[in-house]
Amino acid sequence: MFGKFKKNEQKEEKKELSPIDVIERKYLNNLNEYVRFNEKYFKKYGIESNEERENNLMTEYNNAVSEIVNYLITKFPESSLNSNCPVEIEVTDMYENLSDFTFEMLRIPTYPGIIDVLRGTYSAHFHTEGNKITEAEEVQVLPGLLPSLRNQKINNLFTGLTIKEARDLLKQMRLLPITNDLDKIITAYDERTNIYHGFLKSIIYSLLSKATTPADIKRARLFAASFDINFDFEPFDNLVTPEQTLKLD
Repeated sequence: MFGKFKKNEQKEEKKELSPIDVIERKYLNNLNEYVRFNEKYFKKYGIESNEERENNLMTEYNNAVSEIVNYLITKFPESSLNSNCPVEIEVTDMYENLSDFTFEMLRIPTYPGIIDVLRGTYSAHFHTEGNKITEAEEVQVLPGLLPSLRNQKINNLFTGLTIKEARDLLKQMRLLPITNDLDKIITAYDERTNIYHGFLKSIIYSLLSKATTPADIKRARLFAASFDINFDFEPFDNLVTPEQTLKLD
């Protein structure tokens, strides 16, 4: 498993990085992003960061990656990947064989089902499904709305918009102050989404770091296809060929 960058580490001489060097750095970036993400929320609740807590965060992240990698290696041995039979990941089966923490790491981030537009108004809010607004209610009570618009069907303007589109429209209408709760909800969602996508790619990085045969690359491709991950496997196909296997880690 990859480690982490040392603090105050001297810069290495510039050299062309191998594909494995590249994914190692990307894995470390994802790991460090996960640590920073959690430390930010610890700090929000008055919990200061320390080396022990940082190490625990790195360990739980690495363990979750390893758990999924080990599942895939066990579930899809080289013999099954080299056969002519089609193979696919049964996501439900995989979820059932994962720990609660790892399962949560694979959970797709979502917005709350109901989003308050601005706390303090107590009533203006959006009902959501995915990243879309299915219904808006009481937008007319937001401070700053022109009196002439209060009796209009202004709520209908937001139905069907994405949450970010609705946020932008509220700002165009000057109904959303610079500091507002809607922006905070969107920022939190974007941060969780970045961690989620980074975690998925970290699984691919780990699979590739262990690759010694074309079947190992196929296993990583299988995971990427199952979770709709856009990834360029060509550099690794060139490193590991049927004629020549190569130890990559």
